[in-house]
Amino acid sequence: MQYSQRALELDESDAEAHKWFAVTVGSRGEFLSMREKIEDGFLFKQHLDKALTLRPNDPSLHHLLGRFKYEVSILYLTCIVKQDSHKGRTKGEQG
Repeated sequence: MQYSQRALELDESDAEAHKWFAVTVGSRGEFLSMREKIEDGFLFKQHLDKALTLRPNDPSLHHLLGRFKYEVSILYLTCIVKQDSHKGRTKGEQG
């Protein structure tokens, strides 16, 4: 991550630097807690949006945006299912 961060320090107007910073942030999500994943999601989206502003016709950036939206929707649905499963229990049930 330090290389992509250094690239941004050298040229903050470089769409590739923002894209690879976002990719680097996104790639570490598998090893983080849920809270850290959410925090990184905001950072990922911030840099992805900046890259899209700088290079709006880059198909790889639109692919990353689609993947991001998919992952957020899965996270949302997982939370809804967990909430619903807890609401449906009676006092005697454990889980």
